[in-house]
Amino acid sequence: MYGPLPAAALHERISEFAENAPERLAFVVAGPDGTCDQQTFAELRDDSIALAALFADSGLGPGEVLVVAIRNHISYLSLVFGAWRARVPVLLLSPGLGGTERDQLAALVAAELGRPVFVDSAPHPRYDTFVVGAGRTPTFVPGPAPANAPVPADPPTPAPADLTPADPPAPSPGDPAAGADETPYLFLTSGGATGLPKVMPYQLRFTGRSETPYSKSGLRSGTHTRTPGSATRLICGNLFHTGNFAPSLHVLLTGSTVITMSRFDPELLCQLLRRHDVYSLGITPLHMMQVLTMPGLDPEPFAGLTRVTHGAAPCPRWVKQGWIDLVGADRLFEIYYSSELGGSSQPVIVSGVDWLRRPGTVGQPAGARVLDAEGRDVPPGTIGEVYFPQTYGRAHGYVGDRALRTAATVPGHVSVADLGWLDEDGYLFIADRMSDVLDIDGHRVLPSVVEEVIGRHPAVADVAVAGTAAEDGATVLYALVQLLPGADLGEDDVLDLCRGSLAAHEVPTLVRFTTAIPRTEEGKMRRSVIGASAPTGPGGEPGA
Repeated sequence: MYGPLPAAALHERISEFAENAPERLAFVVAGPDGTCDQQTFAELRDDSIALAALFADSGLGPGEVLVVAIRNHISYLSLVFGAWRARVPVLLLSPGLGGTERDQLAALVAAELGRPVFVDSAPHPRYDTFVVGAGRTPTFVPGPAPANAPVPADPPTPAPADLTPADPPAPSPGDPAAGADETPYLFLTSGGATGLPKVMPYQLRFTGRSETPYSKSGLRSGTHTRTPGSATRLICGNLFHTGNFAPSLHVLLTGSTVITMSRFDPELLCQLLRRHDVYSLGITPLHMMQVLTMPGLDPEPFAGLTRVTHGAAPCPRWVKQGWIDLVGADRLFEIYYSSELGGSSQPVIVSGVDWLRRPGTVGQPAGARVLDAEGRDVPPGTIGEVYFPQTYGRAHGYVGDRALRTAATVPGHVSVADLGWLDEDGYLFIADRMSDVLDIDGHRVLPSVVEEVIGRHPAVADVAVAGTAAEDGATVLYALVQLLPGADLGEDDVLDLCRGSLAAHEVPTLVRFTTAIPRTEEGKMRRSVIGASAPTGPGGEPGA
């Protein structure tokens, strides 16, 4: 059984590498101009110890949560390990989250977990903040004191966290103690595609172990032989995202290097691949698209990659095929997984080889069930709600009053509210989020089905379909289309394409074109935002 790893086991592993290979690179962050900040394992250990002391001196301690809300920065991992040394849980938050939503999340954290203390690029107006600048040491800026609050007495000086470790050693796989739960020390947020991001406790069950459910799911290591410490991984996205942070920790705790960028740039990616011996690349479909549309794309920098993984959002077929052509079908892997499952279920992984045999599949999940509204298994090819078994422990779900969906007919399984279907051989295809399903003239419409049809056209780079309100208040379909550079396609062409493949109620009422579909930096799209942006008023149709 893969039990949760204690926080002490994580920073103690870093200390081991710092002692045995102090000059080995642990973390590299490339700036927009290509200059790189670098951190060795010895520096990562020393910086985290120094930050643990800074946190203690600033009064950060039990009953508080360190909310890390910065872009990729050379101090990012030191802040996390420093908080764990100081016995303070960490919540990773998107730096792009707006002020109102950030305040709502802060209120949830305060009510459910403890007083939030932010790490940010500027002081928070209501909470204590460690402000991060160009250097590695943040500046502590106290938040405003509540009106008429008594002046607190000076607290006793705590002992340095690094000198008084009390956490148990890391349990080994198979150890009965490995299944014991402990107080969560890491919290992550969902991508926010369906609204305000949800907060989830996250247990690191597989991190740093040689055999994991990922390898059992078919995520092979390729044919290249690597020496210890040489399995460098380049992460294209922000570290707050589960699909970036968890693999980064795994790479670090196996003694290898993590490379990332403060902001993604396809040309910078190519520069980094030329400079470093990169073993694996983690990328999102949005970033994959930006690479494929580079003028004069040179495949040479990608030739040395052993593994490329992508996730975080659905991947258009032309993008998937383009990357299969770029790196090879046997080196490209799509990972379908949800942070909500908290490491409780085996990830669903599909190689490019298997995808070519079944275009659109996300893989062959072990033990997954697809159920109808009454909790009955649906026949192959029929869309239903997808449920996953909790194979490696309990899924923690969400912080607050929300819970993962369960079905009485499949005890031990949970759902993250995705719709999909299994084929005759048990391969899973994802249809849509339940929250995105629309009612159009009394018919159930899945926007992803419409997007799939429009996205097949060779002129289309990206597409988003959402519901918007007509003058009479009814919901109608709105399609926002992004064309490939130099492509030519009109509204009538899109409508004719839809009429030729879809039912009448699935044909958009309104089609507009854009230079870029609004997505987060991780490629996630809020259909509610797309629908709200539909043109309205005279001549704009369909709104009033």
